Amino acid sequence: MYGPGQPLDITRYFIIASDTVGSGKSSKPSDGLRMRFPKFIIEDIVRAQHTLLTEGLGINHLLAVMGVSFGGRQTWQWSVQYPEFMSGVVPIVSSPFPNAGRRGMTDFLGIEPIIQDPAWKNGDYDQQPRGLQLALMFYWMFLDGAGHLWEEAPTREQSFQYLPEVAKGWGRNLDANDWIYLMRVNDGFDAYSQLDKVKARVLVINMAGDEQVPVELGHMDKALKKLGDKAEYLLVNEFSDYGHFAAGKTVNIYGPKLGEFLKRLATAEERG
Repeated sequence: MYGPGQPLDITRYFIIASDTVGSGKSSKPSDGLRMRFPKFIIEDIVRAQHTLLTEGLGINHLLAVMGVSFGGRQTWQWSVQYPEFMSGVVPIVSSPFPNAGRRGMTDFLGIEPIIQDPAWKNGDYDQQPRGLQLALMFYWMFLDGAGHLWEEAPTREQSFQYLPEVAKGWGRNLDANDWIYLMRVNDGFDAYSQLDKVKARVLVINMAGDEQVPVELGHMDKALKKLGDKAEYLLVNEFSDYGHFAAGKTVNIYGPKLGEFLKRLATAEERG
């Protein structure tokens, strides 16, 4: 994806990537405030990124904003919150619709095992509660695809062993309170109802087998209708057995489309 001649060509583009509020080296509950950390939503995350760009780096325009999964939702939010700040947006494996229905239930299952665990102690635990591991197991089942899970665990014994191992590895550097905040950051997200604000060109890239952004709901059809000729849509059918994770397996498939989209944006800017 990165490097000379790749879609995100670092010899041509100045690429900025920030840790989102609530994770990595950005401010987060585990820094000390725990569940007393101020509540934040995607709108706040995007506002912080905008402040970083304008006040921290002195940048007042971007060629494009791009993100995958949760980063894709941030990308949708950018398109309606700061519609004239960039020439294009590329949300990947994400939807502008609220995290409701089964997607909202996924977030519920990502929180409930933690807060129901007595060891959580309303966020003032001494060690990571067991509920975090259970939450990660639930969540993983909605990320991975049924076909890939069958390949990984084709026997009864393996199917009982697989998720605990996944959760152990995934949760090694996660904090339960940070995780809860990241689940709740989706509260109030609804870029779909604001798509009339979009000014940028839009390239949507989704995966056919992704149950996080299920094709059968028809949400993207509705979004594309609202966006009109500003939008392009690529649905990747390959590696559908990997569900949400197919995005990491198919860069060689959607990469050329992404690269061509960015080049068109750059050419248009150069021409003024």
